[in-house]
Amino acid sequence: MKEGSIRQTIRAGRKYKIGDEIGFHGWEGVPYKSPWSFRFGPYSLHAVLNVVLYPDGIKYSFGKYPWSSRFVILTAKADGIDPPTGEALEKVMKEYHRIPDEGLEAQILRW
Repeated sequence: MKEGSIRQTIRAGRKYKIGDEIGFHGWEGVPYKSPWSFRFGPYSLHAVLNVVLYPDGIKYSFGKYPWSSRFVILTAKADGIDPPTGEALEKVMKEYHRIPDEGLEAQILRW
């Protein structure tokens, strides 16, 4: 991301729309208790895709796909997940969010 190659992120909830601005920063140490290590943005969103995260995959507007599917792998790659696999994206999403059986609304944000 720091070199500008990543232009997408996934965020839980449904609070963004096209044209909104988004920024990013990191912490030097403990989050909220240390100085920022970097700050990027603001970037204007040119695409906001509503999705639903499920324990077994992602539902896009065109269908639901398992974490191992080609669509999820493309999402992982665009999001800068390392390694760029659906399983790695699943791990990241489940580390940050509790994904209930009925799904978790989220958005794919592109700038």
